[in-house]
Amino acid sequence: MPTPANMKALVYACFDPKVWPSVADIFNERFGRGNYFLYTDPGAAKNLVSPPLGFNVPRAVITKMKAAYALHSFKTIIIINHSKCGAYKLAGKEFNDQNREAEFHKRELEKAARILKKEFPKLTVETHYFLKEEDRMKW
Repeated sequence: MPTPANMKALVYACFDPKVWPSVADIFNERFGRGNYFLYTDPGAAKNLVSPPLGFNVPRAVITKMKAAYALHSFKTIIIINHSKCGAYKLAGKEFNDQNREAEFHKRELEKAARILKKEFPKLTVETHYFLKEEDRMKW
């Protein structure tokens, strides 16, 4: 059973059902099953950087992260975006070039990391971008 002492990280990833199982496999191996939070939302970093108009999504995301941190003092927040993300597509961001898409997501992740570093200055913030290929994710 996980305890506050062994919660290592909070992983914030897209809720795409082809994304989170791969993400869970990777972080189960890295931290051990049950030793991290897997927090999923459509678009992940998008919710911090460019939420839908009229919604205070960044504040809601940060509030949930702060509650998790207050209960289980993890040391790392990991933000994950992926290619072919439906949340970005709904917002009008579609790409015909894989390199341009990767660069866009890297900028989004950097912006999200800066926001989280302001809120959690003592924590390490990591960013990762995955390629969504058929039924699996690729680092």
